[in-house]
Amino acid sequence: MKHIKGMYMRLKLFRLLRSEGILLKGETLGHKYFEQGFGRALDDYLIKTGRCTEKELGLILQKHFNLPYINLSEVRADDRILELFDRQALKQLSVLPLRVLSDGSLQAVMSDPCDEAVMSYLRSEYSYKITPAVSTAGEIDRCIDEQYSSLSIDNDNIDNKADLDGEEDNADMKNVVFDNRQDAGQICEENIKNIPLVNLIEMIIKEAILKRADDIHIEPFKNCSKIRLRIDGTLRHMLTLTIKSHAEIISRIKILAGMDIAEKRIPQDGHMNIAVKNCEYDVRISTFPTIYGEKAVARILNKNTLKMHRREIGFNERNNVIVDDILSKRCGMVLLTGPTGCGKSTTLYSFLSEINKDDINTVTIEDPVEYMIDGINQSQVNLKINFTFAAALRAVLRQDPDVIMIGEIRDEETAKIATRAAITGHLVFSTLHTNDAPGAITRLINMGVNRYLVADALVAVISQRLVKRLCPDCKEKTIPSYREAAILGFDTAADDPPLIYRPKGCKKCDGTGYYGRIAVHEIMYVSEKIKNVIASGDVGSGKIREIALSDGMASLSEVCREYVLSGITDISEMKKLL
Repeated sequence: MKHIKGMYMRLKLFRLLRSEGILLKGETLGHKYFEQGFGRALDDYLIKTGRCTEKELGLILQKHFNLPYINLSEVRADDRILELFDRQALKQLSVLPLRVLSDGSLQAVMSDPCDEAVMSYLRSEYSYKITPAVSTAGEIDRCIDEQYSSLSIDNDNIDNKADLDGEEDNADMKNVVFDNRQDAGQICEENIKNIPLVNLIEMIIKEAILKRADDIHIEPFKNCSKIRLRIDGTLRHMLTLTIKSHAEIISRIKILAGMDIAEKRIPQDGHMNIAVKNCEYDVRISTFPTIYGEKAVARILNKNTLKMHRREIGFNERNNVIVDDILSKRCGMVLLTGPTGCGKSTTLYSFLSEINKDDINTVTIEDPVEYMIDGINQSQVNLKINFTFAAALRAVLRQDPDVIMIGEIRDEETAKIATRAAITGHLVFSTLHTNDAPGAITRLINMGVNRYLVADALVAVISQRLVKRLCPDCKEKTIPSYREAAILGFDTAADDPPLIYRPKGCKKCDGTGYYGRIAVHEIMYVSEKIKNVIASGDVGSGKIREIALSDGMASLSEVCREYVLSGITDISEMKKLL
C-alpha cells in the first residue's frame, strides 16, 4: 500500500513538472532520478541541467504537496530545537526542524513529506505533533551546514546526541559521553513511562555497562519489544516495551551508530564510542530484519580489557611460562581455538599489546576490527569489494611485517598463505574453530595445507573456554557429593576430598551466585615429537593429544579442576568442559 501511494505521488509530480514545461517529452517516469522519490538526486538533476532554479522548484513542491514553501535563505532555525537532533541524521533524511509553533507543534522543512522514515525520526525526538513544510534538498542541506557550524553543543549534557562538530566523513563513528548522575537500577517497567526516549536509550546502554553485560538484545515480537542483556554468558530479561516504541528506539540507535535509518530491509552494522565513569567502551551495533521489525544487538567492548595482564585473563603460572616462550619467537604460527564468544580475540589482542614495540611492525587483518591499538596497523576485510582474508594477507606480505594477526583462518587459500608466511620469517597469530588444541592440526591438513609445512610452521595451539567465576561475596563452602568427588579425581573410599564452593546469590551478583568469567586454557606446544608425527602422516588428533599430555600439556578439564579446588569456579562449570 505504501509502495502504491509513493508511485502515485511520483506520477503526480512527474505530470506537474511536465505541465510546467520543466521536463521534456522524451523524459519518462522510469528515469533514474524518479526512482527514489523527491530527494536530492531529482533536485540536482533539474537545477544543474538548468530546467529551473531552487526557488522555482520549491514553489512546484509547494503546489504538489499543498504545503507552505519555506525559503531557508530568509529564515533561521531555532538553535534550541537543533540541539535536540543529530546533524548527520537530518542531512541523511533531508529535513530541518525549524521552530515550535504557537500550538506546540514542531514545524519541520522537508524535501519529501511522504517519506515515513522522516516522520518516524522526528517523532522519536519530538513526541508532539509535527507540522510539515517544503523546500528543496539543496537548500535544506546548506542550511543545516551553516547553522550547525555556528552551533556549540555541550557533550557532557545528558541530551547529547553525538559529536556534531565532527566532519561528515566521520559520521560512522559517534562519540557519546554519558552523564553519571543517573544511577543503575532506575530502569524498570514501572518507571519507564516517564523517561524520554532519548534518555531511555542512553540509560539502557549505561545500565548494561554497569551490570557488566557483553551484549544488549533489542527484539521485536508481535505485541511487544523485549530488551535482554547477556551477562556472564547468560541472557537475562531487562525490559518489555510496547511494540509501538520499538521502531523509534531502533531509529535512535542507528543514528548514534552512523547507520542508514531509512534502510530497514537489509542487515546493517555500525558502532559508537562511549564513556561511562571515565572508562571508554566501543559499542558495535548490528541490525537484522525480522517479520515484526528490525532486531538490534549491541556488543559492548571494554577498551580497558587490553590493559589486563595475562594472569587476569586466566593464564596460570605454568601456562604463563609457555606463553613467554611463544611470544619471544620471531617466526612461526600460533593458533587460538574454541567456539564463538570464548574470548579468543581478547587473548589475541592481549598478546599483540604485549609485543607492541617500536622495532616491530605488526599488521592485523580482521572482520571486524574489535579493538583499536595505537602502534599497530589494523585492517578490515570487505567482501563487497573482494578484499578477503586471503587477498589482504597477500598484500600484507609486501608491507614488510614482523607480526601478522589474521582474525580467522576460514578457507584453504588463507590457510596456505598464512602457513607459508610463518615459515618465511613472520610470527603469525590466528584463530580456528576446533574443539581442542590437537584438533587444529588435523583441521589445517584437511584444509589442504601440506603436513610438512604444518609441522615446520606451527609453534603452539591454545584452546580456550570461558567459565563463570563464583561471586566472592556469597560463595559457600560445601562437602562434595560422591559423584562430584569422583569427577574431581578423588577415590571416595580412600581419600578425604577437600571442601569446594557453590554459588548462593547476593545483591552484588544479582542473585545468580556468579560474578564475571575467567578463561581456561589448554596450551599445546608443538614439540619435536609432535612435529615428527605430523610429518610422518600419522596425524590423528587422539595420538597427538596423547603425546602432548605426555609432554606436560594441562588439559582444559585439568586446569578447570584447579579452579574448582581453589574456589574460583564451581563443579557445574567444570562439567561443561568434560
